[in-house]
Amino acid sequence: MAKKKSGRADGKGYYTRIACGRKFYSTISQAEADAKAEEYRKLKERDVFNPDITVAEYVLRWYERHKQKVGAHCAEEYYYRSKTIISLLGRYKLKDITPLILEDAVEEFSCTKLEQTKDYPSQKYINQIISVLKLIFKQARKERYFDYNYAEDVSVKSKKSNKNSGARRALTTEELHRILNFEHKYAPMVWFMLFCGLMPEEVVPLTWADILYDESSDSYKVDVNKTALLLNSGGVDIRPETAKTEFRLRTIAIPYPLSDWIHDNIGLHKGKELIFPNNKGLHLSKTAIRGRFETYLKDLDCWVHLKNKHNPNQKYEMSIDKFCMYDLRHTFITLLANIDTPVRKTTALAGHSGSETADKYYIDYDKLSTDQDIKRLGSFLKKTQKRNSESDSRATKNSHFGEKTAV
Repeated sequence: MAKKKSGRADGKGYYTRIACGRKFYSTISQAEADAKAEEYRKLKERDVFNPDITVAEYVLRWYERHKQKVGAHCAEEYYYRSKTIISLLGRYKLKDITPLILEDAVEEFSCTKLEQTKDYPSQKYINQIISVLKLIFKQARKERYFDYNYAEDVSVKSKKSNKNSGARRALTTEELHRILNFEHKYAPMVWFMLFCGLMPEEVVPLTWADILYDESSDSYKVDVNKTALLLNSGGVDIRPETAKTEFRLRTIAIPYPLSDWIHDNIGLHKGKELIFPNNKGLHLSKTAIRGRFETYLKDLDCWVHLKNKHNPNQKYEMSIDKFCMYDLRHTFITLLANIDTPVRKTTALAGHSGSETADKYYIDYDKLSTDQDIKRLGSFLKKTQKRNSESDSRATKNSHFGEKTAV
């Protein structure tokens, strides 16, 4: 045992115990320093490296060690993510894992539809899987299974969040006609997203004070000056004067038919009242706004009454193609492009920092009508042809006149 004292202001010393090349310090007693050194020695001498351990066994051991160190919510998340990792990699031996195997496993998971939602995993879900993988392989590296954390370089994009895969779309003319002629108590909420291009997190915190009247143009405008952080736990965090980018804070003119609804209802409410509150007058949660939109979709469908409420297992197919809330924003930007709105104005209305975002992700070019442009092009070509024909005719007459004169 080696003991070393170093001076302190109160005259006492620090106790040092050296074990396996590592120093432990204590300001209380030599006994505590010896205890820490002994604990570290046992950890080093313990045979933690098991060449035959499977990933499933190691993940279970990791979970049992870490579930007591975190809160209940985090422990529950560890549990479900660990189950997913075991289903993907549990058959492998831990020592046989390579970075390519990890990448392929997560890639396979991102391309497999979930049983609960019948849709591909979101990017957030995939990132949670990768985060737990990093924690597991960080521990495995400490136990000398690997030279470095193999999960650090894993990066997989969700098929659901890839906007180029067609997950978002603009509504057709028939669908717009149906929405415009459909009266519903949740229709104004849909109109704010469809005719103003607002996102759900911008619709939730809207108050009547955010509706401005412009006397010069005799029109209403919505002032987007705050956003809501919609939490999975059901809570709502309102962030005033805060958005993803500064361009998201903007003022948008309200078009027909939403302007008529605003005119009929703005006088019935006070400025601080929410435009779309829940049943208790509070902000809509993530689940609540999604539930209202689902109700709107089902009521929009003319075959909704075929649903048997007494037999939940009896399924029915909607006569309309289902669309999501963000498809309404895509439709708004596509409509602006369709009526030849300048790109810079479209960018400002959408709250984008540049036109590249709208061009790459939000405009459905197959929905853009080019018939009128081709007609205008045809008219121009006809005029050009006629003008050139008249010029050729005059030139021919002049040439004939010259010939006769010469004779």
